[in-house]
Amino acid sequence: MVSRKRITAVLVGLAVSGLFGWLLLRGVDLDAVWAAARSASLPLLAASLLTRVVSFGFATARSQLVFERIAPVSARTQLEGLVIAFVGNSVLPFRMGMLMRVAHLSRESSAPPETVLGAIGSERLVDVAILLALAFAMLPTLTARGATPTAVTGAAATLGFALLVLVLAAPRAEQLAEVLPEPVARRFIGLFTGIRALSEPRRLLSVAALSLGFWASQAAGVLLWLTAFDLPAPPWAAGAFLVLVAFGGMIPSGPAFAGPWHYFAALTASLVGADEAKAAAFALLAHFVSFVPLTLLGLAWLWTRFLTALRAASRRMDAAVSASEAPGHGGDS
Repeated sequence: MVSRKRITAVLVGLAVSGLFGWLLLRGVDLDAVWAAARSASLPLLAASLLTRVVSFGFATARSQLVFERIAPVSARTQLEGLVIAFVGNSVLPFRMGMLMRVAHLSRESSAPPETVLGAIGSERLVDVAILLALAFAMLPTLTARGATPTAVTGAAATLGFALLVLVLAAPRAEQLAEVLPEPVARRFIGLFTGIRALSEPRRLLSVAALSLGFWASQAAGVLLWLTAFDLPAPPWAAGAFLVLVAFGGMIPSGPAFAGPWHYFAALTASLVGADEAKAAAFALLAHFVSFVPLTLLGLAWLWTRFLTALRAASRRMDAAVSASEAPGHGGDS
């Protein structure tokens, strides 16, 4: 039975997506949106899919590095976890895909979910630090859109301080947990065991370098989208897109971050001179290219993996039955 709280959460997410969708399209000529979408370069949009694939490569390598000492698994298992998270986020609201990834990696590595969550959280902290650095570098543009230098600088300083505290505290998690109740202490230690992966400077720098590769490949895709719509594609526009869409994605919403993702993508297009119709078309097509093809491929791949595992389990069961029926193993002698 689905709980009332979950139903309410789904409805709230859909409502938020609907609100941002309305903000995107209100007063916009839909015929003009369709005309702008039809004018986009399909080869360039298709080429942007390659940048998404490359970003999965960087993300897999980063996860391998973060997890290798606390919950080591194969690169294929890490990639499966990332695909599960992507597909889950694409079809479910409220970033449910991340919880699915935690469950998958915890099961495959036998590490506690708290430890896996801490490791994934350390990846997210590095990502947010990079995005805030981008925001700080683009202060003139962001200020023109209403973000004050004080707010951006304060957010970057706060995150940097929090990241430093977490990394320094991780080696002392057991001592810090002694003052906490046992159930809370167990979760506390699990989280910091995951975050501890970044306590070594060399490892932290390697994770940061792979994270930069991940975001650079994402930025390349954005530049291809802008070019596909015959819009100016300066590097700062890709940075603005990543910052706005990533932080907009923190707003609780429906599947695939629909609504906020579109709204902030259109805002980026408007920064480089797109009118309302072209900005809306850019957001709609970019979202489609970003999520739909890879979600379908991910579902097909996961289904194939499921069938492979099912066949392997069936063969093991058949072998066990054959062994039990063999003479001297419980059968007739």
